[in-house]
This record gives sequence, structure tokens and C-alpha cells, in this order.
Amino acid sequence: VGDFQNALVTRVFLEKVNGEYQGAVFPFLTGFRSGVNRLNFGPDGNLYVGGLQRTWASIAPDPASLERVTFTGNTPFSIRKTEAEASGFLLTFTEPVKPSASDPDNFDVSQFRYTYHPGYGSPRFNHAGQKGSQTPIEVTNAALSTNRLELRLTLSGWKEGHVTQVRCFDVISEAGKALWHDTFHYTLNDIPKP
Repeated sequence: VGDFQNALVTRVFLEKVNGEYQGAVFPFLTGFRSGVNRLNFGPDGNLYVGGLQRTWASIAPDPASLERVTFTGNTPFSIRKTEAEASGFLLTFTEPVKPSASDPDNFDVSQFRYTYHPGYGSPRFNHAGQKGSQTPIEVTNAALSTNRLELRLTLSGWKEGHVTQVRCFDVISEAGKALWHDTFHYTLNDIPKP
């Protein structure tokens, strides 16, 4: 999905929970020359990104651009998918992570919501409804699978109907790589039943 204002392409993971779609959005590709407006895969397999910077603000420097993104064949170390569970999230990585990733202090989790109204935009609101605020969510456990490709985060105090922001610190692959992008946002419409 293109992000005009920030001149980037995001990657989306959707899942159906209790009959309703929800999921995570991850930053993916950055540094485009103008606000990302159109995305299309060409017959050559490349991603073509069209951009503009008219009638709307963007951090990008150019008024228009057409850029080609070619996959090199190298998959970056990243979170491949994020699945909501009854007690938290199951993160699946593209490469095995070091055992140190299982420290709950490696994760900063918070929740917020936006209000829907006829005006433009919305500030963030915490669980108590305070404007311009997020609710910190406690990570009580971070359990790695045997193959170290999956990490189960157990959360305390999270609520459905909110966006959950997860920031990862010191999550390193077995090969010593840092995460391609260390933050994602998950729209939690519903919490799966146990």
C-alpha cells in the first residue's frame, strides 16, 4: 500500500478473526522521490511506483516520479506475519532469531484509537479517552519456538477496538542482522477466542 505523505510503500498482513478482517501494517520500502500515489506490478515482475506532490503535502523532494523496484532475490530479515491470539501476538520471522529475542523488555507495546467525525484527521486517544495519548501495554512473556522463527508475545491490559503499536528492540537474527523495520501497527478489531 502506498503512503503519499511519507513517500513510502507499506506491507500489509490481514487475517480473519471471529469473522472480521484485521491485521498489521509494516513499513516496507522508503525513499521515493515523490508522494506514492500508484503501485503496479509490470509484466516483467517489477513493482512500478508512481508519485506526485501536488495538492497535498509529502516529505518527498520532487513534484512527480516514476520509479521501478526490482526484487534482488534477497529476503530481508523482518517480521513476516503477525497473528492475534487470545493472549497476545504470534510473530513469525523470515529468519531464526537469537535466543535473546525472548526478553519481554525487547518490546514496547501501546494502544490507541482514533475518533471518526466529519472533520479531517484525528489525534490518538488512550483507553481512558484522553486526547493525544497512548495506553502502555505490558508484555508479560516472550516465548520463542524451538526453530526460533516464531515468538509468542503475551500481553496484559490490551483491548479490542484499538490500534496496537509494537516496537522491537534488540531482536537480532541468528546471522546477526537487525530487523529491516522494527515497528508495526496492528488494528485489533477483535481478540480471538481461546
